Amino acid sequence: MKIISHTPKKQNSSSYDRENIHITITCQSGLESLVRRESEKLGLTETTGQDRLVSGKGSLEVLYRLLIGSRFANRVYIDLTPLEKGGKGGFCITDFDTLHDILADMSWGDYLTGRENIIIEASSTRSVLTSTPTIQSVAQKAIFSTLHTPNNANAIEVHVLILIVDDIAHILLDVTGDPLHKRGYRKEAGEAPLKENLAAALVAFSGWRYKEPLSDPFC
Repeated sequence: MKIISHTPKKQNSSSYDRENIHITITCQSGLESLVRRESEKLGLTETTGQDRLVSGKGSLEVLYRLLIGSRFANRVYIDLTPLEKGGKGGFCITDFDTLHDILADMSWGDYLTGRENIIIEASSTRSVLTSTPTIQSVAQKAIFSTLHTPNNANAIEVHVLILIVDDIAHILLDVTGDPLHKRGYRKEAGEAPLKENLAAALVAFSGWRYKEPLSDPFC
């Protein structure tokens, strides 16, 4: 009798190192230098910057510092890409099958229980894969197949961003919650509201010294 053995697909072992987390921060275009300098002061190391993104490494404590202390950032993400495959360059993605296989091979159970309401977001710039709805659909199928549990629409929302630029993909887990610009004092907005992080950036670019009075004639 011929015996056929089936070896289950091996999942990657946990590589979530709380002292060496790959972190990506998004910001408004033109604020990259401010965000990068501030992030370094808050403990982010090995920083790199590109259009509307600043990336680096830090501990779990540094991650918390960024969420609380960053004045200019939009959102903070854990970049799962290098944690799973090694290297910071991301994956070269030119077809949906490759995208599915990469996502299905990731250890999502290290970060999610499957009981969350998982929202898949996608952004594609100058890449072969241009259909963001299809990217979202493929990513959702791959991630859910790993967690083996249905999505819970009534649970806490968790956002996963599939960011593809020039055919290089990054898998980003959003840990921000509400956008960072909503941390300000304002309870209501006027006809032309200005985000708090953009207002802080304008003050920083003005060269104001904190010990001097600041007068805003348009306030």
